[in-house]
Amino acid sequence: MQTKTRWLALASTLFVVWGTVTAQRAQDARSSSDVQRVVRKYAAALGGQARVMNIRTREIHGTFEYRGIEQHATGQLEMRWRSPSSLVEQLRGPMGVITRGFDGARA
Repeated sequence: MQTKTRWLALASTLFVVWGTVTAQRAQDARSSSDVQRVVRKYAAALGGQARVMNIRTREIHGTFEYRGIEQHATGQLEMRWRSPSSLVEQLRGPMGVITRGFDGARA
């Protein structure tokens, strides 16, 4: 009787693991196709793949919100990338300005 119970437990475990792996693979495939669809639409909106490959700078401006233990703050965020490898980020908030960057050789 114990052997039958052990085999049943093993079979149930294997079935659950197999089902989980199969479901995860299906979800990954759907996510991948969704991402590819968005990237294709983005490239088309910018004028096609060739034009996207010629982009040398990118800037992002936005806001951020910080929540900690008894702390709450909002501020401004600026990021600038320039090809091939330079980056500048600035966070402006109530505690001051934080700037960091990378020029391709040093940070």
